[in-house]
Amino acid sequence: MNNLRRVLAAFLIALFLTAPLSVAQAQSGPRAPIIAVFDSRVILRDSIVGKAWQDYFNSKRKAHKDAIATEEKKLRTAWDELNRQRSIMAPQAFQARERSFRDMESAAKGRIGQMDQDVGRQLRATLGEVQKRMDSKLGPIVDQLVKERSIELILPAQGIALLVRKDLDITPEVLKRFDKALPKLDIPALAAKVKL
Repeated sequence: MNNLRRVLAAFLIALFLTAPLSVAQAQSGPRAPIIAVFDSRVILRDSIVGKAWQDYFNSKRKAHKDAIATEEKKLRTAWDELNRQRSIMAPQAFQARERSFRDMESAAKGRIGQMDQDVGRQLRATLGEVQKRMDSKLGPIVDQLVKERSIELILPAQGIALLVRKDLDITPEVLKRFDKALPKLDIPALAAKVKL
C-alpha cells in the first residue's frame, strides 16, 4: 500500500512538474513552481534540542531497566535462598514458602508492569511537550524560508521523494536556524511539569 502511495505521489509530482512545461512550450509563458524538500525527522534527530531529548529518553530507559533488574535480583536471591533451604525444610513448610515466593513474584511482575506503563506514559507526554516547543520555533523558520526563496511547494522527504537534488533540500538550513532559535531546552524540568 505504501509503495502504491509513493508511486502515485511520484506520478502526481511528475504530472504537476511537466504540465507547466507543456503549457510553457505552447505559450512560452508559465514557469515551473519552486519546490523544496524538508525532513522533519532530521530536526528531531540532529538538533541540539533533539539530541537533548534523546539523552533524556536514554537516561529514563536506563533507570527503568535498572529498576527492573533490581526487582529481578531480589526475586532471584529469594528463590536461591528458598532452594538452598529446601533440603532442610519439611515438604509442607517448603510448599508454604514457595507459595509465599510465588505471591512475591506476582506482586513484582505487577509493579514492573505498572512501571512500564508509567514510564511509557511519562515519555510520550514529555515528547509531546518537547515537540510543541520545537514546532513553535520551527513553523516561523519554515515560513521565513518560504518567503525568502519564494517556495511554492514543500514536500516531506520521508515517504515521497525517491531522489532529490541537494539544492532543493531546505533541511540543513532549517536545522541551522532552528539551533540558533532554540539552543537549549531543559527537558527534565519540562518533564516535571507534564500532567499525565
